[in-house]
Amino acid sequence: MDLLNVQVHRIHGDLAELLFNPREADLRVGETLTLRERDTGRSVIVQVIAFHSAIYPSLVRDQLHSLIGPEPIHAPLLEAIGFQLTLHVPPYKTGDETIAGFWALEFKTAAASEFDKVKAAGIPKEEHARQAQIYLWGIGEYYRGAIPLKGAIIYYENRDTLEHIAYEVYPDPEAIADLLARVKAMLAALAEGRLPDDTLPLDHWAHAYCP
Repeated sequence: MDLLNVQVHRIHGDLAELLFNPREADLRVGETLTLRERDTGRSVIVQVIAFHSAIYPSLVRDQLHSLIGPEPIHAPLLEAIGFQLTLHVPPYKTGDETIAGFWALEFKTAAASEFDKVKAAGIPKEEHARQAQIYLWGIGEYYRGAIPLKGAIIYYENRDTLEHIAYEVYPDPEAIADLLARVKAMLAALAEGRLPDDTLPLDHWAHAYCP
């Protein structure tokens, strides 16, 4: 008997949504599976009636909110740019009081080679840490300090293997002040009809996205 690692995502009436890695088994509609609980040994027989693909990071976010709560806070401005606002860790959910509170979440997927570099470095990529600082600053400005953010969590997923790591980024007022000063200088230069002095090196990867 072939064993398959399956997780129950949710149950609707007599329908169960199961999560599994399609690389581990070649299931077909109409096949039957025996689902057995690892701890209790109890089992049930189910029949496969349909398949749907899923984006793993979005499932992780759902699972985090179901475990920790609450649902993401409604933030039209941030949602407009595709940013899901916060994760809340209540004090009673953790023995470490330093992590209790609100965190901004940023999900990143990467190819195996890039993921391995980030994992080996033991820190998030510089541009991702800078992005997290901007999110923390922007949320603070938008909500006028009403949401006491502890920091940001950058969650990396290897899109080839689904391996994942997460790094914490804490607010850095000096870094954001320097970044805002650079932005203001660039805007001032553009307003004067000239190119900003603060530019990326010509061989920087970001130039590949220039029009």
